[in-house]
Amino acid sequence: MVYNFFMTVIEKKASDTIKKFVDEKSIVVALSGGRDSVCLLDMLCRYGKGLEISALHVNHHLRPESEQEAIFVKELCDGYGIKLQIFDIDVMAGRNGRSVETAARDMRHEIYKKFIDAGKKVAVAHHALDRAETVLMHILRGSGVEGLVGMSERDGDLIRPILDFMPEELDEYVALFGLRFVTDGTNFDSTYDRNFVRLQVLPLLSQRYPAVKSLIRLSENASRVEQFASKHLDYSVISFSGEVATIGVENLAEPYSAYKYVLKILHTLGLKKDYTATHVESVIALSKCNSGAKFSFLGIEAIREFDRIRIYKLADKPAEQKQNIDAVSNFGEGVFDFFGRKLKICKQVHASCATKSVKKNTIIGEETFRVLAVDGDKIPDGAVIRTRREGDIFRPYGGGEKKLKKYFIDKKIALSKRDILPIIAVGNRVLVIAGVEISDEVKCDKQTKNALTIEITD
Repeated sequence: MVYNFFMTVIEKKASDTIKKFVDEKSIVVALSGGRDSVCLLDMLCRYGKGLEISALHVNHHLRPESEQEAIFVKELCDGYGIKLQIFDIDVMAGRNGRSVETAARDMRHEIYKKFIDAGKKVAVAHHALDRAETVLMHILRGSGVEGLVGMSERDGDLIRPILDFMPEELDEYVALFGLRFVTDGTNFDSTYDRNFVRLQVLPLLSQRYPAVKSLIRLSENASRVEQFASKHLDYSVISFSGEVATIGVENLAEPYSAYKYVLKILHTLGLKKDYTATHVESVIALSKCNSGAKFSFLGIEAIREFDRIRIYKLADKPAEQKQNIDAVSNFGEGVFDFFGRKLKICKQVHASCATKSVKKNTIIGEETFRVLAVDGDKIPDGAVIRTRREGDIFRPYGGGEKKLKKYFIDKKIALSKRDILPIIAVGNRVLVIAGVEISDEVKCDKQTKNALTIEITD
């Protein structure tokens, strides 16, 4: 670390700030070329002795100046002797209904994740005014307590080293070392929400109140409250299987803990911004609805399934993955693919089988699937392996005939599971629901000579 008696106040603050991050082995600076990121890069290179510093630049191709800015950033990194990677993205093509701001941010964070997955820390140049703006925007959007925290110095492997610097201090740092940077003209366009808050709302509030300092103080207080509350919550009540979260409705009875549990789920699924308190409360409200009730927002869907709530990204929704496999897979021995899982049908070594299923289950993630046995000679010609269809009927082992839909409801089989269960059927007559039950008409008995096991595996 560089210290001497002739350091200015701003130098000392910069040096002390970077000292907190010198234990990180490798830091990648998200470098736009603007004042803030240039200051961050210079501080890390000047005071981060022993750190492996590199940079990334995202060219959004949204402005005519984008190409020149990429060239400037390249020359800047060459001057510091550090490695730079430039990424070109097409924000307009990748919006998918999102605002330009949101789409650009999400695409940048996808790039950051690649570096984080490689074991690096990604440093972004948010400062104190960004933090205050974020808190105010969250308040205006109806955020809960967690939104008042705003930005933190460390968000996993995403770090914000200059979060305590005010813009005036960064201007002072620029002047001290004669740093060059580029200016993004869109920073002065109030049609963007953040610019509106920065250029119009905060200056107006600051005429009468110490708005920025008050918002930062509120953020710090909220952070302490959140840390305390989190220590007293049992997050083990939430189950995750891949990118699908499940929580029992009984855990959503107490308002505060319910709110925190839903937030934990959303954050784990990757949704950390743009949601409001209304979104969270709507998910919680499903605990008081009938089974089958659902709520969709911001690419997330929550559904009440009997005594639990399942929450997942819409891209992972089983119904959206459903494929038309009706009559494609003819029944027979073999292994068949079903939505990332396999249906395995094989002949028993010992043909004599007097029970409806073998004595074991298959457990995949949170789900348990029964291993079933059937009399292969009782399955008619023309039987196929498919998913359920409207009008299917089923006569379960030891029971009477009913609509397949009614059977699923009676057995409390979740909606998300019904569309992906392999079914063996002839016409609309269901003979086997793989992993669940067989029809009475294909059961094994003392005369069975061709016993088959039917098993779902991963």
